[in-house]
Amino acid sequence: MDLSLILAMALMNKIKNLANNLKARYIIFSNGAFIYDNFKDEILNIEYIDHNEAKKVLRPS
Repeated sequence: MDLSLILAMALMNKIKNLANNLKARYIIFSNGAFIYDNFKDEILNIEYIDHNEAKKVLRPS
């Protein structure tokens, strides 16, 4: 069974180092919106938030 790292924050360089040390195959961020195959060094899935939806959430008060 391959080890997967599932994380909330995207600190890719540090996480890749951790995944390499643990020999983890997959790195998963944001509930699966970003899935990375650490062995093949490729992105398997990436989803983006619609720009208008992001503006609603990130708009300064």
